[in-house]
Amino acid sequence: MERGLADLDELLTQTRRTLEQMRSASARPGDAETITSTAETVDGRVRATVVSGGRIESLELDPRALRSGAEELAAQIVQVVNAALEELRTQAGSGGPEGDVDTHALAARLGELQADSARGMAVFSQGIAETVARIQSAAGERRD
Repeated sequence: MERGLADLDELLTQTRRTLEQMRSASARPGDAETITSTAETVDGRVRATVVSGGRIESLELDPRALRSGAEELAAQIVQVVNAALEELRTQAGSGGPEGDVDTHALAARLGELQADSARGMAVFSQGIAETVARIQSAAGERRD
């Protein structure tokens, strides 16, 4: 039984390490293949390029776009950046926010599961040990 607990604990520990490595790799630009996505307005006056990790690599504004006014220009920038980010998610294989994996939340939940399982196994082991002790005690009393 102790071996089973140790195996479970080791499996959970390895899984947490793997999640940590995934988080570290996604946080270090250049360690993994960089994915790039570009979007532009219909008239081509505003163009944004984003890279994996959700960072803006470049923002290009045609001088004619500056004539449209601050509010409209800001709206166009937001539109092309969001379009480029959405395309980036699609290229990365997630297809959208619902496909994104929150490795921090997953690792936290896995840590909770590991702690809960260790506590549960300790209580279970203690219960078995107490039961065995009672059986041995009862068997010893019968011999006397």
